[in-house]
Amino acid sequence: MASDKQIAQARINGAKSRGPKSREGRLRCALLAHVVVLPGESRPRFNELLRSLQDELQPESMMEHLMVQKMAVAQWRQIRTWGMETTTIDHDAQTSAAHNARTSHALGFRKSNNRLGDTDTRLDLQFRRAYDLFEKRRAARQRLSGSGEVIENKEQNS
Repeated sequence: MASDKQIAQARINGAKSRGPKSREGRLRCALLAHVVVLPGESRPRFNELLRSLQDELQPESMMEHLMVQKMAVAQWRQIRTWGMETTTIDHDAQTSAAHNARTSHALGFRKSNNRLGDTDTRLDLQFRRAYDLFEKRRAARQRLSGSGEVIENKEQNS
């Protein structure tokens, strides 16, 4: 798990990031955003999410890049699901004029909660699995390169 110092530094680095430098990296981000982001959603915001994860996790191999992309997609879709839940609850509350506002929101939540809750759980699991796989691959690479002990010692001295 990243330390508070590492997270803070990743945020600073992320703020400086201007996106992928290589033509291939820019194309990969653009294609992913084109496939994942729906009309009316913000491609720049999706790319910002992806860059932020890349800056924090610093993927090195193609597999690590793919895991970071899976995390970004799962998070993006989860945010979309939360928005759908809010919209559904608000809509149901507005169509239930016979009830007071609190009761209407509760009824709307009960109707939408099962479907969207299942989606939310599935997307959360997708994110966690991608992150776990990313961490396992990184740890294995560090063991193979012999740099795992050096990294642990640096973290202990911080």
